[in-house]
Amino acid sequence: MTIEYINDTPVPLAVDLLVSDDPNISQAELLATGAFFPDTVGANEVLQFDFDCVDARAIIIDVAELLIEQPPAVGTVILYQGLDFFCGEVVSFQFTTNPGITVLDVDVAFFDQ
Repeated sequence: MTIEYINDTPVPLAVDLLVSDDPNISQAELLATGAFFPDTVGANEVLQFDFDCVDARAIIIDVAELLIEQPPAVGTVILYQGLDFFCGEVVSFQFTTNPGITVLDVDVAFFDQ
C-alpha cells in the first residue's frame, strides 16, 4: 500500500503518522503504541511512500501542522485495512488551508494503484 501526502498549502507541513500491524487495535492503543513515522512535506509538494500491507493494518495521522508560528493543526480518525482501505491501494491525505492560513483541513481518499 502507498501513503500519499498532498500539501496544497503555501507553507511546509509536518505530519505524524502512526501505524500498526494489529487490525483490531483501538485508536487510543494506536496512538500510545503504534510505529511512529514523522515527515515534512514542502509547500505545494507531494510525498509518497510504501508500506507492506501486513505492517499497516491500522493507520492514523495523530497530528499534521503547518510549520508557521501559531500553526493550525489537524488529525484523522483511525483507518483500518479491509474496512476503510485495501492492500495495494493508495491512501491519499490532501491538506488545504484557508487564505489567512488559520485553518488546516485534510481530505482522505483511496485509489487503486
